[in-house]
Amino acid sequence: MEALTDEQKNLLAALITQGLPLDTESHKPSAQERQGLIRRLNTAQAKQSCDCSTCITLTLHYPADSEATLLASPPETPAPRTVLTATTQDGSALLLVHLGGQYLTDLEIAPIGQNPVCLPPPGRTRLLCSSTG
Repeated sequence: MEALTDEQKNLLAALITQGLPLDTESHKPSAQERQGLIRRLNTAQAKQSCDCSTCITLTLHYPADSEATLLASPPETPAPRTVLTATTQDGSALLLVHLGGQYLTDLEIAPIGQNPVCLPPPGRTRLLCSSTG
């Protein structure tokens, strides 16, 4: 488990700010919720959780928060689960950010095509709207 690099934080912050929910039924985070997610990146640690060598999948943990805080969600009020999406400017990769309540839990960068992907700079992402209207 390692602290996020500045490059990872910047990309995640851009995705949290600009990403669109994967579907119309998902919770759409408010500006305040998105800012809280971005602030929490400073304490997040990540580990590569896929070894396929084609994609990048990071699982995030928050050691500064207790396990009880992360898991506390009474059944009558489950934490909203959301997947925010974007794509690279050149269309070579799909980016998925998984949110669980107040926490970003996973980042997936999957190739669109056969070539392996690398971490794209935040300025080279554009929004992907999953609904076609």
